[in-house]
Amino acid sequence: LDVTIQAQILRLLMDIRARRGLSVILVTHDLGIVAQVCDRIAVMWQGRLVEIGEKRGLLAAPAHAYTRSLIASHPSLPEEDMPAKAEKLRAPGAVPVVDIEKLHVRFATGGLFRRGAVDAVNGVTLRVMPGETVGIVGESGSGKSTLARAVLGLTPVSSGTIRFDGADIASGRAVLGMLRRQTAMVFQDPYNALNPHLTVGKMLAEVLRVQGKIETAQIPARCGELLDLVGLGRAFLDRKPRSMSGGQCQRAGIARALAVDPKLIIADECVAALDVTIQAQIVELFRELVERMSLTLLFIAHDLAIVRNLCQRVVVMHRGVVVEEGRSEEVFSRPKHAYT
Repeated sequence: LDVTIQAQILRLLMDIRARRGLSVILVTHDLGIVAQVCDRIAVMWQGRLVEIGEKRGLLAAPAHAYTRSLIASHPSLPEEDMPAKAEKLRAPGAVPVVDIEKLHVRFATGGLFRRGAVDAVNGVTLRVMPGETVGIVGESGSGKSTLARAVLGLTPVSSGTIRFDGADIASGRAVLGMLRRQTAMVFQDPYNALNPHLTVGKMLAEVLRVQGKIETAQIPARCGELLDLVGLGRAFLDRKPRSMSGGQCQRAGIARALAVDPKLIIADECVAALDVTIQAQIVELFRELVERMSLTLLFIAHDLAIVRNLCQRVVVMHRGVVVEEGRSEEVFSRPKHAYT
């Protein structure tokens, strides 16, 4: 759930508990929720209960190493402790990787006798420069994922323009082909995003063959290099997704995205299904890859703390409209729009 709906559900749960005198066992990997609503905390690791105690005492002075790692991995840092985001020097006259102008994406609604339309994306204008990491946040249904699919040419555009590397993606098949050779997506569900019947090595080799950017004889070595890049190692070349953890599958998904040798990666809620320790590792991996490979990253998320931790700029969407945009530090410390 997005943060606004999550807050409503938690308030409802606590209200029902108070009115009916219920006991509640809340199972979650979100320490922010635990700190907000729970009286006691029990920490499990590898099937064992490793620590249990009153909330304040456990969060202030955790006894077990795994509990300490959970707390250290949580991205909700005080403002003075936030890691500085390095500003990239922008070349004079640099062309935006993505240049969106007055974009509308409409979907038909209603039945046979009562037709209508809803603007999933409503007049969005946005520029993303080379090497930028831009976070897109907003509640469910705000238009984040629709905007991402439109940028990748996967959703028909009703009006407006999207330029990728200076070329209008609606101008012909050649531009659309160029777009798909230079962009990649990392999906929310790390298991269902991968072919369960293929090993990781075969999956990467398939992408490399289709792209045709390297010689066939070089493909096996490149597959190993990609797994090294994402911290899996070459032993995973012969593994299938169902024998891997969620974090390992997501790293494989990132390796698949890198196989395209992309200018732009769009990560759509890609850490939402992972626990906080794995989330922190994936976020740090993205940070390293952006720096090492000069990638441009559009990072879509519900978790504001992760976006604040990773992204240089933040775009806030509400009901298909960009209601606020700016540097992360400014948006989070001095939000201008009521929804933000």
